[in-house]
Amino acid sequence: MSTPIKTVALFGAENSLGEVFARELTDPRNSDLQLTALLVTADLPPTLSAYLEGLATPPALLPVDTSDISSLAQALAGIDA
Repeated sequence: MSTPIKTVALFGAENSLGEVFARELTDPRNSDLQLTALLVTADLPPTLSAYLEGLATPPALLPVDTSDISSLAQALAGIDA
């Protein structure tokens, strides 16, 4: 059994990254991936929202304003390492 990998992802619904991310998370080859925090720049795509709601331990969703670097720094500081 391998050690889970803690991951933080930053994306928004303004592009298809959320859909790609959801596919990657649900791929059996990525079963060791443990998502602990998601830095969100916009509304989550429906596929990713549904996936996250189905998790036993959903990640923390941390809203980020990418036009304000202090917002990103504050969100990163809030992640429990």
